[in-house]
Amino acid sequence: MSAATDLSVDVGGLSWPTPVGLASGCCGYGRELEDRFDGVDLGKVGAIFTKGLSLEPREGNAPEWVSNPPGRITEVPGAMINAIGLANPGVDAFISDKLPWLAEWRERHGGRVIANIFGESVEEYAELARRLDSADGVDGVELNLSCPNVEKGGLEFGQDAEACARVTAAVREVTGKFVAVKLSPACDVAALSAAAERAGAQALSISNTLPVSQAALALDPVPELPSMGGISGPVLRPLALEATRNARAASSLAIIGIGGIATANHAREFFTAGACAVQVGTALFGDPDACARICRGISVPV
Repeated sequence: MSAATDLSVDVGGLSWPTPVGLASGCCGYGRELEDRFDGVDLGKVGAIFTKGLSLEPREGNAPEWVSNPPGRITEVPGAMINAIGLANPGVDAFISDKLPWLAEWRERHGGRVIANIFGESVEEYAELARRLDSADGVDGVELNLSCPNVEKGGLEFGQDAEACARVTAAVREVTGKFVAVKLSPACDVAALSAAAERAGAQALSISNTLPVSQAALALDPVPELPSMGGISGPVLRPLALEATRNARAASSLAIIGIGGIATANHAREFFTAGACAVQVGTALFGDPDACARICRGISVPV
């Protein structure tokens, strides 16, 4: 990629140096890729979406949760199933321990730092956003709406347009930073996209993993597989592309495409469907430098 190539993009009013970000849950907090793998070029990353953050530390699903550890992440044909359980150190530990490196990376490369957050009530989402609003080095938040809404009897926020709007509006009220809403392909994407826009979001992240069981995959029972988890990887891409098209038709918000993106052509598919940027997730397990490779590919005219 030529040094003169400009891949910068506006995502809901927030400028990214490239349109390729690291997806939440697949890169830790960014530093893990740089420390563990030689030659990873994080200078080509437009934004780092952190591992999901909760108010309090969360252990997640311990390895013994399945009969044959480490079944929390399992590869299946064309996909990966994860059942991590949103393990994280909590927002305060993130700010004190993880954010200094991210802030330095942001200063060095100009990339954006977006904190993925989740909660079990509107108030938890709002409190997370409030704490992060005053944290130097954080450009915005991404609302993971795949968590049980306790106030609605266990209904996920991401399955109900009214609940989506309430969470988004509550977060918007306490932060002046960038707000993206992350949706699942297993929802009424058009209705939730419109609700997020009315409530003040600036972007949509489409899509999250798809809940799946072994039975849904038509697999024989395998001891190391969790009985239920989130599926990601190539199998998700057609669903995410369709969800992106539906969101584009229902909303004028910036769309960040996610789902099975492993090549420059995959990124272009999402751009054609209506996204202005993408996130790379599962592909990092096979190629930790996938973002830089994809950036080099999309810099070449087709």
